[in-house]
Amino acid sequence: MNNFFKSPPLIWLVQIEPTSGSGIYETIFGETSSMVERKTLSTALIFLSRGIKPSVIFLEGPPGKSLQSAMAQINVRQPSVRIFVISHWPNASEMRSWFTRYFVESARANSRRKDKPTNTYRLSSREMEILRLMVRGLIKKEIAEQLSISYHTVDNHERKIFSKLNIHTRTEAVAKALIEKLC
Repeated sequence: MNNFFKSPPLIWLVQIEPTSGSGIYETIFGETSSMVERKTLSTALIFLSRGIKPSVIFLEGPPGKSLQSAMAQINVRQPSVRIFVISHWPNASEMRSWFTRYFVESARANSRRKDKPTNTYRLSSREMEILRLMVRGLIKKEIAEQLSISYHTVDNHERKIFSKLNIHTRTEAVAKALIEKLC
């Protein structure tokens, strides 16, 4: 039969590290190899860019940033293609170690994000400082003493804070600061 009429394989096994030698192709697809075609990531990306796509892509490689990057590159070219990830570990200990590292890194990244308050209201550093002291429960007089500024200066800053946060009272300012994690 002419190759022109031959339909493309339904399944691609895209190997991020083709030399990994995991035996996935032979183990899973041995019987149905006519439906499955092995491709390197670069070759798969070229085909996808040209509009040639399979029904499903099995993406094989070690978990981590290279796998995530490969998925992102495939998604950019053909967002409708379904992707399944296949990873291979030599033993359970290595798999446990990888997942432990992954979750520890994720937790650290999340805690770093929480450490930095968001300043979407464009409060000045002095206004942020006054808002923090308001959250701690200090009144205008105590804030003025702690920052070595006048009571009236604190009052002016509070009015600017209220305006920027679109609120009217200290209670609303504190509530908004706590709910939106402003400080």
